[in-house]
This record gives sequence, C-alpha cells and structure tokens, in this order.
Amino acid sequence: MPALDRAAGRRSVRALLVDDEGSLVLIRRTKPGEDPYWTTPGGGVLSGEQPDDALRRELREELGATASIGGALTPSTPSVASDPCQTIYLARLRTLRPETRSGPEWTEQASGTYTIAIVPITDLATINLKPTWLRDLTSANAAALIAAASLL
Repeated sequence: MPALDRAAGRRSVRALLVDDEGSLVLIRRTKPGEDPYWTTPGGGVLSGEQPDDALRRELREELGATASIGGALTPSTPSVASDPCQTIYLARLRTLRPETRSGPEWTEQASGTYTIAIVPITDLATINLKPTWLRDLTSANAAALIAAASLL
C-alpha cells in the first residue's frame, strides 16, 4: 500500500513492543502545560517506504532498538474510534541501545520530553496510555499478547 499524501492524511506505524520479561517498551511524553502520557514508539511512513521498514526505522530513531515485527492489532469493537491511517503492530524487542537513538525528539526539546519507559503489562491501568483503546485491548489480552510476542 503506498504512503498517503499529507493532504489526505499521514500514514503511520507504531509498535506494541514487548520485552523478554513481558513488559512494554513505551515512550513517556511530557508537553508544557499538559499531563504526562505514554505512547507506543513509531511514526510516519515515508513515501515509497514499506510499513515494516518504516517501523524498524522509527524504532532505531526513537529507541535505538531492533525488534521482530508481528501482525497488526485491531480493536474488536466497531465503535472504537481508531485512526485509519495508523497501524499498530505487535513486536518483540531484540536490542535496546538508547545511546544510538537519532530521532529529532531527542534533540529538539521545544515540544516537550520523550523518555523511554519499561512498563509491566500488568501496570497499564496505572498510566495514561494513548490511544485508550490500545490500553484496554492490551490489558484485556495481556497473557495472549505476551505469548504471541514470545514467538516472534
């Protein structure tokens, strides 16, 4: 599928990234004047780039990480408002070397801070993970997601 034109909508990919202990590797975002929130690593798909290649690039840039990429996660409830231009993949962390990250989020602090956060999947109810449908889906299916990620 080709990348979407910016005027039509930005296509992006994200990873529900599980480590060997069954924790999630997330990014804690703080923005001036807003409460902190957590999000999955990822970002925009460049023109001509395949989604899995984009996700691998984003993981390198944002975390200094490599991962095995699995299938896309989708909410089972039709009423869940998810972004049709964003795909979230299940992934298993292979390496994490924050000192090698290179994305602009680490050098341009004007839009707030990005902190790598390792969060036990059982603690999701205690954090503000966005999007909320992903928090709910992950919490409800924690054991199955950890098992699936271990096979990647």
